[in-house]
Amino acid sequence: MNNLTVLILAAGEGTRMTSLKTDTFKVMLPILGKPVLEYLLQNIANSGIKKVTIVVLEKTANQITAYFKNKWQGLEIDYIQIKQALGPSYALNEVKSHIKTPYFLVQYADSLANENLTKKLIEIFKKNPTTDGILAVREVDDPARYGIVEYKKGRIAQVVEKPTNPPSNHAVMGTFILKTELFKKSIAGEKFIHKNQLFPAQYMLKKGAKIIGYFFDGKRVDVGKPEDLFNASMLLSDTPTKCVAFDADNTLYNTAQISNIADVEALKILSKEVKTDTEELFREWQAIVEIVKNSKTPQKRIRKYSYGMILEKYKKPDLLKKMYEVFRKTVTQNLKPIGEIQKILPRLPQKKILVTEDERELAVAKLKAVKLLEFFDQIISSTETETMKPAEIFYEQIFKKYKPQEVLFVGDDYKKDLEIPSKIGSKILFLENENSLDKLKTLFQKEIKNVHIMGAAGAGASAVAGIAQAYGYKVSACDLKPDSTYTKNLNIKIMEGHASSHLKNVDLLVTSPAIEKLDPKNSEIMKAKKKDIPVISWQEFQGKYLQKDKFVITVAGAYGKSTTTSMIAQVLIDAGLDPTCEIGARVLKWQNNFRVGKSKYYVCESDEYNNNFLNYHPNIAVILNVEWDHPDFFKSQESVLTSYAKFIDNIKSNGSLIIGFDPKLQQLLKSKILTDTGSDPKIVQINDFGKLNLSVIGDFRQENANAALTVAQVLGINIKLAKKTLSKFKGVARRLEYKGEINGVKFYDDYAVQPYTVLKTINALKEKFPKSKLTLVFEPHTFSRIETFFKDFKKALKNSGADQILITEVYPAREQGNRETLSRKLVKKVGSKAKYTGSVQGTARYVKSHLKSFEIILSMGAGDSYKLFDLLKK
Repeated sequence: MNNLTVLILAAGEGTRMTSLKTDTFKVMLPILGKPVLEYLLQNIANSGIKKVTIVVLEKTANQITAYFKNKWQGLEIDYIQIKQALGPSYALNEVKSHIKTPYFLVQYADSLANENLTKKLIEIFKKNPTTDGILAVREVDDPARYGIVEYKKGRIAQVVEKPTNPPSNHAVMGTFILKTELFKKSIAGEKFIHKNQLFPAQYMLKKGAKIIGYFFDGKRVDVGKPEDLFNASMLLSDTPTKCVAFDADNTLYNTAQISNIADVEALKILSKEVKTDTEELFREWQAIVEIVKNSKTPQKRIRKYSYGMILEKYKKPDLLKKMYEVFRKTVTQNLKPIGEIQKILPRLPQKKILVTEDERELAVAKLKAVKLLEFFDQIISSTETETMKPAEIFYEQIFKKYKPQEVLFVGDDYKKDLEIPSKIGSKILFLENENSLDKLKTLFQKEIKNVHIMGAAGAGASAVAGIAQAYGYKVSACDLKPDSTYTKNLNIKIMEGHASSHLKNVDLLVTSPAIEKLDPKNSEIMKAKKKDIPVISWQEFQGKYLQKDKFVITVAGAYGKSTTTSMIAQVLIDAGLDPTCEIGARVLKWQNNFRVGKSKYYVCESDEYNNNFLNYHPNIAVILNVEWDHPDFFKSQESVLTSYAKFIDNIKSNGSLIIGFDPKLQQLLKSKILTDTGSDPKIVQINDFGKLNLSVIGDFRQENANAALTVAQVLGINIKLAKKTLSKFKGVARRLEYKGEINGVKFYDDYAVQPYTVLKTINALKEKFPKSKLTLVFEPHTFSRIETFFKDFKKALKNSGADQILITEVYPAREQGNRETLSRKLVKKVGSKAKYTGSVQGTARYVKSHLKSFEIILSMGAGDSYKLFDLLKK
């Protein structure tokens, strides 16, 4: 691109890498056989860029220029040397005269990601050629540690450095594009004399620049600390780790001072014999050691040779065996394992190899002393190699069995233990301290076979349990109330209650998010975490494991999800596509809330509550609407839109986004174009296929059917066939479901919990039976929802077609409060046609005693209201 200068800032000093004790500059440290900087240059070359400028420090320039020279894989490279490492703004100020193009792209040399951010920002720039800048941003857990962006009207308003009151949790990254002229004007007169400067774009934002953001939700590593060499190698390698090769001393056990202590104990034997001070003998022996090291003596025999030489001097050669035995005994008696290595090694599923300079006999004795010997599959010692590390012969045996990237080397000495393997292409873990061993826990995740699901009687978790079992997982389950309408056809025993005893032979614990929210100290969950059993939600399990390698179709929206999802599922089934389906309700035709297919297709609901839908990465995403619901989680309509924007980012490359007619959704897509936060799916408006002949009650179901037909159209399914499927569609449970008749009174049941759906559902049933008396039994669902939307509920109920409304006590779900007070308040506001009837059981008694006065009863709510018909039937 002729209008863009590409700069790599490689002028940091890397002071946090000093513990490696290497002369190699930070960005030239090898990761999987290539310097850090090479990965960035490869990304730039793959972005169609032909020329790049690398900004380097004078004192480290030679390492970079000698390796890459002025041309690398067709990429022309210029270098600009600066004298000091005072941060990005200082560096850009120093080189600004070299920037001749209208725009420039900056890439920090130590910032690695699993996406080509250079290419992505260039793509966005081509779509927004008049913008003043584009910043890559990412979500962070601790905003107080980063430069955080503040948004206004879809654009970035400012970047706040390490804020005490963060305006968001989006941190700027080391990749951005800025308009040259504006940047130069904005930094004119600024003095860059210390490292604590503003982020480069902030100088422009202070002058009113219009800058947009690209939200990056992938994985990244800033290579700034020794531990980041491990993080980077794990990020960049797609190869599973099959073997972990450990150094011994100060990696598995503490030998830093023990060897000297043991040598002193050994020399005490000679001291007693020759009546000479031990300290004097120790100094004398150390001098001999230096002589032996400089000789051609094999490294592994230095200790025995030096012992032998001092014994020759004092004419006591017979003491050699005894001295060496004392040395070994002292070492083994004083050894202590490092950190939690005794807990970590048994959990590592990979093969484990010890690579040590000790002779085999001593290595085995040390491992026995700290009770680690049983965990090692192989020992490579100086007995076999006849030399000392870092000789390559130590690693040759390993690479005969494994490819370099299949091996992780762990050690406390970068030069001796890790440098050669890293250059060859292996992963490395440098132990800066014993806490560094915790990184090994990321390797614990072995093949998941045994899954335990908590809350398995729920609508979603039960479906996931059934699908998982059909997919070959061994599933155990529990729930506080194990019997539900969802478990009747589930061939899994559900244990009652939660208990840590459920966790025998469990590889993965799957929970409902509500469990941790209601019971944060749940014994079963805490026990799993203590045993290092991964704990994830059923939504994450579905997205990460069950949907792996599938063509995923999701349906999102505050209402209409279950009906639309099941319609889509049935259309695919009848078209012969044999999908696997997870529905948030029982599909009446299946009498189940899931089905298992053998094809690549996977259809599921994607619920926005708790951001659960962010666990899915669909090929086709249907968003029916973006209404504000779940006020206990979403505090405003804006927060709802923010989550939906993230969900849209999850759509896979070349995917499709099918959208409803909600104006807020249309506005979201317009603002998303401005912020360009990630995915770029094909946007498809739900088509109007005309008046459809549906069996389900309610004209509002026409949009659900049109959404299903639009999915069929995208997939190339015959629309005439799809319409026929929908004409026979009987619906899903609890969506104006006909329950039956008692003494001439017809009973219907519905799940509606929002003012809009409450009104639409009541009126749909009234339209079907205009001459019949319609009684609504309404169970308010959660205090937060009723309180937040109180006026809307009052209006919906008052203006609905219901002739009589019986309002029960509030169903609290995950909340606490007075169940009666809020319901009575609602009754008062609705007026004369409303009556408070207490619990669902109490309401059933009231209905039974007045049964002759009713004609049609509609029970409504997401709690226990569905039990009304069965209570009366009994």
